[in-house]
Amino acid sequence: MDSVAPSSSPPRVTLGRYKDSRFWAIWINDELLAVTVYRKGARAMLAYMGLDKIAVELKRPPKTDRWR
Repeated sequence: MDSVAPSSSPPRVTLGRYKDSRFWAIWINDELLAVTVYRKGARAMLAYMGLDKIAVELKRPPKTDRWR
């Protein structure tokens, strides 16, 4: 396992809906953390981890492979 030194900046947390579906994804620093069925479930996971204050919800996710 690689050892990663903690950085001084907070992680970049994004929350977005997959196109034409009811699934929501939570990403931390471009790594997929979780996929939930509902937005409320994704928000609850972020609150549980204490990341709800810094999470950014993408209203319209960018057109990339990540959000197809």
